[in-house]
Amino acid sequence: MNPYTPPDARVADAIQPPDPATRKGGLITQIGTIYLMMGLVLAVLALLRVKIGGYQLAPWNAVTPALLALAGLGAILRQKWGTWSCYFFSVILLLGVPIGTIFGGLMIYHLTIYRAQFDSETGSRARVKVS
Repeated sequence: MNPYTPPDARVADAIQPPDPATRKGGLITQIGTIYLMMGLVLAVLALLRVKIGGYQLAPWNAVTPALLALAGLGAILRQKWGTWSCYFFSVILLLGVPIGTIFGGLMIYHLTIYRAQFDSETGSRARVKVS
């Protein structure tokens, strides 16, 4: 932007809506962030050997929550492997009535509806084609 642009033109540039090609629909990022945080917290609790509901966690119990965190990160970054790993964990979370059912169901719905966001060309990191 030119520093000598009139102030009203600067304001008009600042309030332009985002480009529809870069806009991400759905709740994939939000639910992916929940998966990431939930996985990290449970992994840390397992590494600290915390007792939850009468069950003593051990360090090897941190593997599955770490994979959940990785799945959430894959969804946030719109990676193809993030789609399938989030589908896997969402189906498991469906059994956790009522909160898990809500998060799992919403994630499955949004992953299915906004599947095109995970294509290599339309994802968050579009690849450059070299000719």
